[in-house]
Amino acid sequence: MARHRIQGPDGATWTVRRRWLPWRRPISLREMLHSPSAPSGGAGDVPPDDEASEPGLVLQVLQLTVGVALWLAIGAGKLILYTLAVVLVLVIWLLDTGLQLVVLPIMLIARVAGLARWPVQIEREYKHIRTDYADGFGAAESLREDLSAQVAAGLIIAPPA
Repeated sequence: MARHRIQGPDGATWTVRRRWLPWRRPISLREMLHSPSAPSGGAGDVPPDDEASEPGLVLQVLQLTVGVALWLAIGAGKLILYTLAVVLVLVIWLLDTGLQLVVLPIMLIARVAGLARWPVQIEREYKHIRTDYADGFGAAESLREDLSAQVAAGLIIAPPA
């Protein structure tokens, strides 16, 4: 089994696993999908102004024209911004994946030869808590079992957010 999922004493889901990749990504897609969003501070409704007079037809047409032009400009800007963001994320992802494909065989050979240590990672509800290291593949399995038992017993706690 590649990973252990443990229910902590507080009801949170913990994951203890041996990592094969040489480094942990600073932000993963899984963390982004499972991260809570910030509460929105909704603005209250503005009370209607009793003394407001109706604008003339020329002013209404001018406001409509400016509004549509702004809407189109903002929409085009958003489209360009979103396209650039997607392209940037894809380029970074491709570079990271290519680098990991190059480094992974080297790290596996180093770990099997005993030149590098095996990382065992602990996560709580998809958030990285800590990483411990073991000297061999079997030692990493034992460490994973021990850490899983400690998590289930409530001996490992998550730092405050």
